[in-house]
Amino acid sequence: MINKNKVSVIIPVYNAEKYLGACIDSILEQTYKIFEIIIINDGSQDGTQKILDEYKNKYPSIFKIKHRENKGIVATLNELLDMATGVYIARMDADDIAHRERLRLQVEIMDADQKIACCGTNIKVFESAVNSGKIIKMPNSDEACKIGLLVGSCFAHPTVMMRSSIIKKECLYYKPRYQYAEDYEFWSRLANYGKFCNINIPLLYYRNHGNQISNIKKHIQADIHISIAIDNLKKQGIILDKDELGMVLFPQSSHRFLNAICYYFKVYFIIFSKLGVKIKYINGVFLRKFAYYCKIKINSILKKGY
Repeated sequence: MINKNKVSVIIPVYNAEKYLGACIDSILEQTYKIFEIIIINDGSQDGTQKILDEYKNKYPSIFKIKHRENKGIVATLNELLDMATGVYIARMDADDIAHRERLRLQVEIMDADQKIACCGTNIKVFESAVNSGKIIKMPNSDEACKIGLLVGSCFAHPTVMMRSSIIKKECLYYKPRYQYAEDYEFWSRLANYGKFCNINIPLLYYRNHGNQISNIKKHIQADIHISIAIDNLKKQGIILDKDELGMVLFPQSSHRFLNAICYYFKVYFIIFSKLGVKIKYINGVFLRKFAYYCKIKINSILKKGY
């Protein structure tokens, strides 16, 4: 049963005792108060469960907490989706901090446009002091999100709020074979069922530390990311070579400047040779916008001076 005007905040947790309290407190201190917090402790071996028990005892009506053996992030996220009862499902990671207006602003946008399937936000990346972080901007409009989605994720995963009715009706789950880039593949499917947007404000403080999956398994993540991007481009009639795409998305060699420039000029050629291709997500404006996207990338490479 989905409850009207209620947000389910889902938090996967594994060995998170160091930062968990700050994460949970940032949700409890939200200006928007109609929410539940659903947490799965994925077999933590530190003091995580003790912290969760304390919150559950203090706020029994707010928390749903499950403690079980370790199954990994994808299985945990899927269980959390099943446990959610709210109209909206808000993602959160146990080491991050939410701006106190995050839920309110996202709910307002989702309520105002029933066609929106997912709403994210900008983030501020920090290591120790929240105020000293760097702001990472995400694409704002549906069109910009879905253009960017062709070659990468258009959301910062822990910022998103999703429409629960779409997730449950379409039986959308994260796929285990895409672990480490499971969110990118998930957005690629969710894009078929509604509009995307990002709020142009950093409403999540993203903690950067050495224990994150993306830092430990970067090589695996890169390979999976490239395969998803190739599939997304192929659906639009754009066929690109895996090595070439990987060269520009995850440049490793000393020749990455030349490789990147050549790649984006090739993208121009392919895009404009496919003028007759029907674009699935958006209308003909796509070609002009994607060409502009390529131009921005080239300018960025030139400024870095590789």
